[in-house]
Parts: sequence; structure tokens; C-alpha cells
Amino acid sequence: MIHFHAKYSHWWVIPKGQFFHEMATDFNKKIVDVQYILVDDEELLEINKKFLQHDYYTDIISFPLGTSQRIRGEIYISADRVRENALEIGVDKEFEMARVIIHGLLHFFGLEDSTSEEKQKMRMMEDKYLSRLFADEKNFSTNK
Repeated sequence: MIHFHAKYSHWWVIPKGQFFHEMATDFNKKIVDVQYILVDDEELLEINKKFLQHDYYTDIISFPLGTSQRIRGEIYISADRVRENALEIGVDKEFEMARVIIHGLLHFFGLEDSTSEEKQKMRMMEDKYLSRLFADEKNFSTNK
């Protein structure tokens, strides 16, 4: 199951469960339980410091808790970072939120983004799933 929780903001694009399960199938994975938690910059900064020893803002932090085949985990997203990133790159905040949601799940499927080659592959996969998601409005619901 996929669950979404928002502490400070109530806008985001939520891909429907079937969309996530189709993504998982592409990677021969099964989603058991993934929690998306939408927080502000300061809360995600504290998580970044505490668990990763990084003292900088980020848009997303993923904590895998399951096995490589049975996906469980928590994904923390900064609504502040998503909103700012969207402004910087000139896209709708809902589109950028969908990208970050997909990005987190791709990490659970085994994709990384540490090197330039990994970043390029990650972006290509994000674009693939964004195209699929937004090709049909039936694939998502919004909570505004």
C-alpha cells in the first residue's frame, strides 16, 4: 500500500495506487508499504542531519525498510524545496511534486543518483514515468 501524510501543506499530485504497482512490476518488485511524508524544509534538514550527517536542505530523503523485492519504506519530501525547485526550473509545483514522488520510489527499486551517469539514468526514468502519469488524468488525483 501507498500512504500519503502532510504536516504543513495540502497540495500535491497523488498518483493512484495502480500507477505505483505498474512501476513496481516494471522492476519485478512488489510494493508492500510505502509512506510518503510531506514536511517543511526545517524538518527535513533535521532528518538529513540526524540520519545522514548532511547539513543542507534537500527535497527528498528515502528510508528503505523492506527487502530488495518487497518494497517497504518511508519517503520524506520537503514541500518548501519542491515549490522552490518548481519556480527555479519553470514547472508547475504539482508536476515537480510528482517527479519527486516518482524519484523516491525509483530509489527503492534500486536506482541511485550519486554519479553523473546514475543521475542521467534516474532523470530518464523520472521522465518516462512522468510521461506515463500525465498521459491520462485518470492516473492521479489532486489534493489542493
